[in-house]
Amino acid sequence: MEIKYDYYSINMSQDNRPALLNIRSMPTSTALQFTTDVLDPVVNVDTQGNSFTRFEMQPKGFLHPNTQLVVELEASSDADIAKAAFPFINVGLYSLIQRAVLKTADGTTICETEDLADLLACKSQFVSNSANKEREQYKTGRQITYEQIMTDKKGQEGGGYGLSNSYDYDIRSATGGAGGVAPPAFKRQGLSVEPHLLNKNKSSFALSLHDLFPYLKSGNQLPLFMMPRVQLEIYWTSLVSDGRLCSQTVADAATPATLFKVASTFVFADYLFYPNDFMAEYQQKNNDLTFSYIDYRLSKNTITQTTGGANTIRNIGGNGMQVLKVFAGFNPDTNADNIKLLQGRYSALGGKADGADGGRAKLTSNLFYNNEFIFPQAVDNPATHYHHLISAEGGPAYISREHYCGEGNCIVALAAHNFMGLQQRSNLQAKNFWQGFKINNSAKFDSKGADFHAALDADADTTQRVWLEILRFAKLTNGKMATFYA
Repeated sequence: MEIKYDYYSINMSQDNRPALLNIRSMPTSTALQFTTDVLDPVVNVDTQGNSFTRFEMQPKGFLHPNTQLVVELEASSDADIAKAAFPFINVGLYSLIQRAVLKTADGTTICETEDLADLLACKSQFVSNSANKEREQYKTGRQITYEQIMTDKKGQEGGGYGLSNSYDYDIRSATGGAGGVAPPAFKRQGLSVEPHLLNKNKSSFALSLHDLFPYLKSGNQLPLFMMPRVQLEIYWTSLVSDGRLCSQTVADAATPATLFKVASTFVFADYLFYPNDFMAEYQQKNNDLTFSYIDYRLSKNTITQTTGGANTIRNIGGNGMQVLKVFAGFNPDTNADNIKLLQGRYSALGGKADGADGGRAKLTSNLFYNNEFIFPQAVDNPATHYHHLISAEGGPAYISREHYCGEGNCIVALAAHNFMGLQQRSNLQAKNFWQGFKINNSAKFDSKGADFHAALDADADTTQRVWLEILRFAKLTNGKMATFYA
């Protein structure tokens, strides 16, 4: 589609209106063309343990940051659909992607995100309830929307804070009981997922490239017409991984990940074109172009339950890099039971309950770099942890205190408020205890990098994941691209 605006001259000699109201002609010629290509994979390796897909962008125009990766899933049988596997509520179908790479055909990596869904689990907390409810649950499968839940349909009594997806809660028991009528087979007592979420064959989802790569998140448009061919590489989560899909019963837990396979995938690549003279002038004036962007580097380590309560000191890298922020969380370690949790392994665990009063073991942490700690003393107050997290991210998290650190008593807990057969309180309490550190003056780390000091007494073994948000530069010279750290 080509949009053109034409401006026509006005004979001002015959116009006696006040000058303030005189709208004069503008000597402007503006034309913008927007096109979309449907790109099939150029490489597609489909194996159980190492599935890989590569797409190649056409060398034309500017790549729009809202380009979409479309994933189509299908069930092997109607019996599989009845088992009601569904996406983890906080990451949706991003759980299908283990690693995403944006690179040029000559081997230069622009952005690379490892354990993508784990990082997005932290970022999802900052997506508003309305955006999740009205857009994300249909587009990406994220369903982490909360609202006040009433104990009856008349709204006469509040039951607490719980999940919402535009469906009503079904208060009927799972068996029907006492002559009652049980919910339909594809539903569960409480709240059920929308039917499009893996409950029928060939459910389609659209994942934005700007969620995969922070370079595009800031609105940057890659000048494809000036670059080597740009490739998108997707490394899919293994079909036997505990981090792929959720299933609500033990009986289904053995095989839910294999119920829905990627039937097809393609890219809706959006390109922007400006007038030819503008494109030529842009290329001429930017033959030697340098620009900055952010990227992430992951460090992870297993923390056993027996040592989790003790202080651990671990080098998380970043030596010689300009670091803007640090995000960290203790995630449930690889476990077959993770698939029976609403957030699966994509939870950041708080301390285990340490008494009948609802108290929790504290998380104590600090960051040491350039020969000094970021805080004068280690932080152990959950409210302070939360403050530093939203300060680093730059906005509020749409979760309650109980969701964050486990303190409080607001999450609904009745069977009538289950989500797909899973109790909300036990699944969501103290499951979003992410930490954030905003680095002073975006400092460049010295040759030692940074040490992460942390102590958490959790209920199980955990994987400690720490992401460094770093500043990178890209240099485009005569059609050749190079990237380097700030």
